[in-house]
Amino acid sequence: MGQVKKQISRVLTYPSGMNHSGFYRTLWPAYYLEALEHIEYNISMQILRDESIYSKVDVVQIQKMKEMSPNFLEKLISLRKKFGFRLICDVDEFIDDKIIELCDEVVVSTPFLKEQYLLKFSQNNFSVITSKIPHFWAGSFYHEESILNNYRENKSKPRVLICSGTSRDDFSHVINEIKQTINDFKWIFFETIPWELQEEVKDGLVEFYPEVTMDSIHKQISSLKCHLIVAPLQDTLSNHAKGDEKMQEAAAHGLPIIAQDITPYKKTALRFKSGKQMIDLIYKTLENEDRYMEASRQSRKMVDKNWLELDENIGMYKELFAYSYNDLKRWQRKEFCY
Repeated sequence: MGQVKKQISRVLTYPSGMNHSGFYRTLWPAYYLEALEHIEYNISMQILRDESIYSKVDVVQIQKMKEMSPNFLEKLISLRKKFGFRLICDVDEFIDDKIIELCDEVVVSTPFLKEQYLLKFSQNNFSVITSKIPHFWAGSFYHEESILNNYRENKSKPRVLICSGTSRDDFSHVINEIKQTINDFKWIFFETIPWELQEEVKDGLVEFYPEVTMDSIHKQISSLKCHLIVAPLQDTLSNHAKGDEKMQEAAAHGLPIIAQDITPYKKTALRFKSGKQMIDLIYKTLENEDRYMEASRQSRKMVDKNWLELDENIGMYKELFAYSYNDLKRWQRKEFCY
């Protein structure tokens, strides 16, 4: 008897780009599923207008809605009716757009974001899949001995990496405290630097790395020999809706993370509301070797169940592409039930 050929889903994805959101939300899950031979995957950064392409797919997944014209989105709806593919929209921010109402399913990145959509839209086809960090990307940088050695070697002036969004406003409420401790800590920034610290960068008092790629970010974090990571965020509705990717990335290195007391970081034990609380937590965490190493171990534990490759995580994407929103096979997995 011949072997039964495995049924796989054919997926076409329009990602938001080769960026943080694009990799976490669409590219990495799909690449991994294709490697496991669970889906046949195609991506496009350009709008494809050849109708024959859509006749050969089971799912069209869109993430880059802002770049799509209303005319093309209407065309996509008509193509869905003609060829019968499922149209899935993936969002990690709030978008007040008609396409949300027209998709077969809207996958959002956090439970908080789902609540915001349900306040605006009447349909009941929102599912939550939180972003998961790939072990193949970030899993090999944790070495407890190196963390301990670094703590001892640089204890006189600890190195603190600021890890936040790309908006300078995310830092504005802690700028004074950073300036006041410029001689106590070596502050390090990626991608974005507040204009108030430009002179400190020129004078070598603050380190700034403007270009950090997805390919190099973890090698760079490792090479910087940071003691801990601080994640400030303004207390806004849009920031409450964000995911916890920054926390996962810090945890992958086993670095203690001191984060804003805001929804994305509720799993983090070390949280602050003000700049003063932030500085107090930094001093407390670095107070002695035992306290610091315990904070490091607790940080690493936060990522243990968040690796993308774990069956319970990659399985959510497998089922997303294999079954429609109303298929009972989807809802047997408790992770979907928000």
